[in-house]
Amino acid sequence: MLVHIKILSLWEASPFTIGLSITPHMSLHYSYGRFSGWSFGSGGDTVARLYDKTLEVEKKSHKFYLHELWKAAGWDGTSQVWRMEFEAKRNAL
Repeated sequence: MLVHIKILSLWEASPFTIGLSITPHMSLHYSYGRFSGWSFGSGGDTVARLYDKTLEVEKKSHKFYLHELWKAAGWDGTSQVWRMEFEAKRNAL
């Protein structure tokens, strides 16, 4: 299942002021001069990533067909769309 979500204004704050303390293996990511997401549990058997999918489409994958899918689901064409991914390695399954 693939889900893209619109993040509310909480995510517009600096990631340092939000006070996240989910895992000791949390990393902040910056791409193209702006904050682009978090990864949690890197190096472990399960990993989660929350990242700016609009930035990824614009600068890396160029999967612009996603814009039409998002618009059909109510996207306004300008707001950031964030994607949450989970990865489970063989040991976790």
